[in-house]
Amino acid sequence: MKNLTNATRVYIGQDRACRCGCQGKYWEPGTRGFKQAITKAQKLEADDVDETYINFPYGNNRAITVYFD
Repeated sequence: MKNLTNATRVYIGQDRACRCGCQGKYWEPGTRGFKQAITKAQKLEADDVDETYINFPYGNNRAITVYFD
């Protein structure tokens, strides 16, 4: 699995929804939300892994999606 600290952005929001930002929020490196999302994602199990992202579902239809360029 990729090193999550090399991520270029993270999404926190609904899992079974588009990732346009209407159902969640994007965080960039250096922000508090980014750091919190990476810390939480490291404790979760991934369900979808791709070259450009890793999705970590949790709770009721919630997810953290970590993106790599």
